[in-house]
Amino acid sequence: MRVIISFLVGGLLLAFMSWLGKEGYRSAKAYEKVVKESASMMTPQNLAELQIKDFASKLTFGFIKNDIKQKVQKLQHKQKTLKHKTILFAKKYAVVAIV
Repeated sequence: MRVIISFLVGGLLLAFMSWLGKEGYRSAKAYEKVVKESASMMTPQNLAELQIKDFASKLTFGFIKNDIKQKVQKLQHKQKTLKHKTILFAKKYAVVAIV
C-alpha cells in the first residue's frame, strides 16, 4: 500500500514538474520573441523617426500621435510581464524539484 502511494505521489510530482517545465519554456520562448521584436524596432531610422514624431507631438500638444512610441511601450510592458512569468515558473519548478 505504501509503495502504491509513493508511486502515485511521485507520478503526480513528475507530471506537475513536466507541466511547469513546458509552461516555463513557452513563456521563455515568447519572451525571446518579444525581445527580438523590440530590438529590431531600435534601428537608427526608427529611433530618428521616434524622436521626430515625439517632437511633433509635443509641438502640437498631442494632436499628432506617436504610434512608434506607443508600440515600443506596449512591447516593453509585454516583455516585463513575460519575464516575470518565466521567473515565476522557474521558481516553482525549483521548489517542486527540491521537494
